[in-house]
Amino acid sequence: MVDMEDGEQKDGAFMNLVPIAMNDRGCDLAAAVRGIVQDFVGYNKEFEEQASLLRARAEEDYGGEVGGMVEKTVEAYQAIVTGILQFSIQSPRYGIKEYEREDGSFAISL
Repeated sequence: MVDMEDGEQKDGAFMNLVPIAMNDRGCDLAAAVRGIVQDFVGYNKEFEEQASLLRARAEEDYGGEVGGMVEKTVEAYQAIVTGILQFSIQSPRYGIKEYEREDGSFAISL
C-alpha cells in the first residue's frame, strides 16, 4: 500500500498519470485507470496504423533502401516503449513484479 504522506504525494510533485487524470477528468481512481488504459490502447492503435502507412509510402515512393530505414526506425520506437514498460515492471521502485500472475498478466488491487 502506498503511504499518501510519502514522496511525490507529500510534496505535491505528481509524476504519476493516475492522479493527473483524476484531476483533469474530475473522476475517481477506477474511472481514471479505465480512461488511461483506453487512451493507451488508442495510442497503440494509432501508432500501428500510422507506421503501416509510413512503411507502405516509403516503400512505394522511395524503394527498398528507404523502406528498410523506415522499418528500423519504427522498430526502434517500439523497442523504446517496450523497454520502458519492461523497466517499470522489473524495477523494485514500482513494486509491480510482485503482482505478476503465471500467465504474465498482472493483478493489482487499486
